[in-house]
Amino acid sequence: IGNDLHTAIFGNNLPHDVDFLFMDTEHTLEHVSAEWTLYKHFLVPGALVVVDDIITHDVPRWWNNLPYKTAVEFHEGHSTGLGYFFFQEANNG
Repeated sequence: IGNDLHTAIFGNNLPHDVDFLFMDTEHTLEHVSAEWTLYKHFLVPGALVVVDDIITHDVPRWWNNLPYKTAVEFHEGHSTGLGYFFFQEANNG
């Protein structure tokens, strides 16, 4: 439990070689951008990144500027979108 922007929450177990990242964040441009700036450095090339609520509040401003080929799904009962892409280190946006 803690603020995911403070890596101290991980103690001595800082993530590395992450191949799947699920972001279900505060829906502000500032927060989602800060999370991405931090967590993309833990990912391996080809990691699957899934982002919940991509059409909620400020998240589209971040999502629409990603340098990756993205995909979006909408499901019954969840109309705010689930987006995903594969992280590529050369385009670490």
